[in-house]
Amino acid sequence: MRKYSVMFYIIISLLWVACQPAEEKRGDEQAVSERQYATVDVRVEEAVHKKLTKVVEMQGCVDATERYAIYFKRNGYLLKLPCHVGEMVGKGRLLALLDTQEVYFDWKRKQVMFEEAKLTWKRMLSDQGLTEDQLDPTSVKARSIDLRSHLSLRRVEMEVARSHRDDCFLDSPITGVVAGMGVRVGDYITAGKKLAEVYNPELMCVQSSLLEEDLMKVQVGDKATARMAEGNKEYIATIISIDPMVDDKGLVAVRMALPTKTKLVQGMHVEVSYQIESDHRSVVVPMKALVKRDGKYVVFVVQEGKAVWRDVVLGGRSGSEVEVVKGVEVGDKVIVENNLLLSHGVAVHEL
Repeated sequence: MRKYSVMFYIIISLLWVACQPAEEKRGDEQAVSERQYATVDVRVEEAVHKKLTKVVEMQGCVDATERYAIYFKRNGYLLKLPCHVGEMVGKGRLLALLDTQEVYFDWKRKQVMFEEAKLTWKRMLSDQGLTEDQLDPTSVKARSIDLRSHLSLRRVEMEVARSHRDDCFLDSPITGVVAGMGVRVGDYITAGKKLAEVYNPELMCVQSSLLEEDLMKVQVGDKATARMAEGNKEYIATIISIDPMVDDKGLVAVRMALPTKTKLVQGMHVEVSYQIESDHRSVVVPMKALVKRDGKYVVFVVQEGKAVWRDVVLGGRSGSEVEVVKGVEVGDKVIVENNLLLSHGVAVHEL
């Protein structure tokens, strides 16, 4: 009897253990079913019919509106460099100086030769019984005395020598920042070779481009957004010129003025965003209404209290809106919140 009792308890225990997973499974299925048929709170917005303002993003480069290349007009060894890269200099400030010894002595020699010619000219006047006040500078006699004394020639030679001396001094043409200087004291400088640049940091602009298909949709005075490639800092720029020529890549050069006192510097890369209005009306919905399923975008529309799945064909986009070419009609209530985990036919409640 005791043997049968032990076997009875063993059988009961095995049956109890075997039944446990089934009960848990039924409980899980019931929870899934309750979630599946539970009403989901959603927010909706109506699809509208309007012109979409699309955002066109292009690359740009910061440039200075007022910028000068600095170079010497003569060859020579660099004697002084009284400024450094990044320094703010005033207009007329000495930036660099060549060795002036040779040209300085040449200028002094030409001065002496001019003074000698002037003395000869005065002596010739005296021999003719004339004074400077009595001499008509346009007369044949005056020109003859000038030629024989070499006065005009010596004057020109002296001015040329002075010009050569002045060419050894390189002054800043504007008030601005010194940039791109790659020379040192003692270097041999070649005439016409750029030493550095000076630009006005208060007058910066952006050199960008635009697709030829959008050329007729923008004009001088329109606004654009310039954003640093690294960071979220944005600047509102104003279009100041549009090149009336399309390059071989189908792009048009656009130049935009930046506001004063930006932290952007010469040569910095920025991302430029143009706001371009479409030339036709279309069905437009918020970008938040788009849900990606199986690699394509869909939209959920509320119909009779349920979420209805719509495959859509998209057109142009703006920052917060998108054109729907097919799949949504004007006035449809598209779900814009709590739509990421929805499935077709789920009951929804509009907040």
